[in-house]
Amino acid sequence: MEKAFCCAPDFPVVQTNYGPVRGYRFREISSFKGIPYGRAVRFHAPQPPQPWAEPLDASSYGCVCPLLSIDKRRTACAPPLLGAG
Repeated sequence: MEKAFCCAPDFPVVQTNYGPVRGYRFREISSFKGIPYGRAVRFHAPQPPQPWAEPLDASSYGCVCPLLSIDKRRTACAPPLLGAG
């Protein structure tokens, strides 16, 4: 059985306004994930990303923001719900 998923350094690479991006191919579909579209500057509007020269690895999504476990019940941090008894 032939592998449907393959990733190699020779494909697919596309050029963006900020630099080249390398994705992966699944069957006949090229996919590019986690391409930066902006850069966060604290308390300011988003800025364009910094340009890069080498192909950016876009074969997977970037880091995920950590999430706190939120208890749906009322806690000391949460205000009381209106109409809640």
